[in-house]
Amino acid sequence: TQTVWELVMGSNPSSYRTDPELPVETVSWNDIQAFEARTGLQLPSEAQWEYACRAGTSTPFAFGSMLDSRLQANFNGFEDDVDGDNFCNYALGGQHLDHTTVVGSYAPNPFGLHDVHGNVLEWCEDEYVEGFYGRPEAAGPDPVATPLFIYRVVRGGGLFGIAEECRSASRFWKIYTDRSSGFNGSYVGFRPSTPLR
Repeated sequence: TQTVWELVMGSNPSSYRTDPELPVETVSWNDIQAFEARTGLQLPSEAQWEYACRAGTSTPFAFGSMLDSRLQANFNGFEDDVDGDNFCNYALGGQHLDHTTVVGSYAPNPFGLHDVHGNVLEWCEDEYVEGFYGRPEAAGPDPVATPLFIYRVVRGGGLFGIAEECRSASRFWKIYTDRSSGFNGSYVGFRPSTPLR
């Protein structure tokens, strides 16, 4: 949340500041490295992120083949559409939102994680490599792509992302220094985790 970021970093870079419990956004992958150094937390690998998002499911979303605005951050339940152009960020009842929502406003997935489909895109530790998961080095547990590219993985769909981009398997990239709303106008935040290694 913006509250946590400000406590740790001393400032709030977010574009939407109407509630301190909104997710922090407009942060680069590089910015998050300083947060990690101060807290001992880390970004999840892309594999960890998808495992946590799916929460034991194999459907396009952690809640099944369709999203419902009562269950997950900001999806219009009246226009369920996995492959179409309906936006991820809708309020309960189907009104499109032009802002992020308070963290934890929607029902959690089976692992207890909120807002994994929509709200803000989330940075992952990995560098973005097209087709990485078809390579032999990705076959082991928790593979991490590190080919020294400037592109880092973002997951989860964001504020202005379309439904297809909010699927558990959807993956995108941003340049690691980028703080802008950038990709499809979606704002980027993160979901830190405790180190597993």
